[in-house]
Amino acid sequence: MLSTLSAATGVKAVNTDSDNGGVALVAEDGRNIAVSFSTLSAGNTGVAAAATYVGGFHLYSVDGSEFTIDTKENGLTSLVQDAGLRVGTYGGGSAETVTKVRATAAAGVAASNSTTGVLAGDTLVINGIAIGASIETDDTASYTRATSSVRAASAIAIAAAINKQSDRTGVKALAQANILRGTGFTATSTNVSVFINGQTFVVQTADIENVIDAFNEVQGSTGVVASRYGDGLELKAVDGRNIAIALDGATANILGLAGVAVGATAAAAGAVTYYSTVALQSDEAFTVESGYEGVTNFELLGFRRGTYGGALGDKISQVDISTQDGANDALRAIDAAINQVSAAQANSGALNNRLDVIINNLSEGLQNMSASRSRILDTDYANETTELAKQQIIQQAATAMLAQANQQPQGVLALLR
Repeated sequence: MLSTLSAATGVKAVNTDSDNGGVALVAEDGRNIAVSFSTLSAGNTGVAAAATYVGGFHLYSVDGSEFTIDTKENGLTSLVQDAGLRVGTYGGGSAETVTKVRATAAAGVAASNSTTGVLAGDTLVINGIAIGASIETDDTASYTRATSSVRAASAIAIAAAINKQSDRTGVKALAQANILRGTGFTATSTNVSVFINGQTFVVQTADIENVIDAFNEVQGSTGVVASRYGDGLELKAVDGRNIAIALDGATANILGLAGVAVGATAAAAGAVTYYSTVALQSDEAFTVESGYEGVTNFELLGFRRGTYGGALGDKISQVDISTQDGANDALRAIDAAINQVSAAQANSGALNNRLDVIINNLSEGLQNMSASRSRILDTDYANETTELAKQQIIQQAATAMLAQANQQPQGVLALLR
């Protein structure tokens, strides 16, 4: 029935061939899809729950250069994410997407397919290839003695599972830095006991610099680095490990983490855990789909169905000149490719010039050093021979004058006789 209404609604129904996956509704032009029911429910139709679903969009650089997405004001990262964007720097000439921020695991609650999501063997399909389940042994960094922190559910383990199929899918995964950012700091004169990734320490909260120093003193054990973020505090685990955090009987704003949920007891049992996101990257467009498990766990992990990089148009192999739009895209792709090659040639020429200058300087220095060493170690025979002859002449002249001087007294004595 839905298929027969496609012309009027702009929405196409796709059978996922899975009882759990149900029916996928697709609007190729990106229009919103409003779903409602008069008598039947979503469970009886295989369609998602009644709601208005918003399409996505692609960003790409016309000249193939890198571009960065960031927030202008502190604390607005969540708004950027709600718009379907992810803060970060993206490579030109490649397809990339970053998973949505996952739910926080409450204290004492382990990650599961109904809380924060866990990658199972039937959860994720990339370019038609099923991705195997993530395993905890692939993550050796995340803290595990907190119930809420599960290594198998970490961004590191999920990225490793995806990368095991990279040769088949052409898609690589990278665990993103796990970042907690507070929007403000409230100075107090109290000492607060803080727990993070297995380390418990006391923080003096009179100044945010004290807080930063306290966190950074244990960063070697926790893997979490603290720094200022506007008026608040930023905690970052660069490798994407889980961050399990709690503090005794206080609100997070006294640490500069206003707006960040933390556990209420400074111990592993009371810690809440934050899971990082995963970036998917490929040289060409790729598709992401849910497996036979359905979409609930798939979406809890931050994944979204769709084709990523479909609007790139900057790969010569992807252009189609059978239409006017395709021909225009081809011209733009060729221009972008020429610009990329020209930029690469310019960079290469600059590097070659630098190398030439360095080589010439080193060669000249080597020659000067060799000449100096030669002057020190080798004898200048011509100069030394001339000096020897000079000294010999002087010596002989002196001898002759002495001999002449000795003869004069003898002559006087001869006259007296």
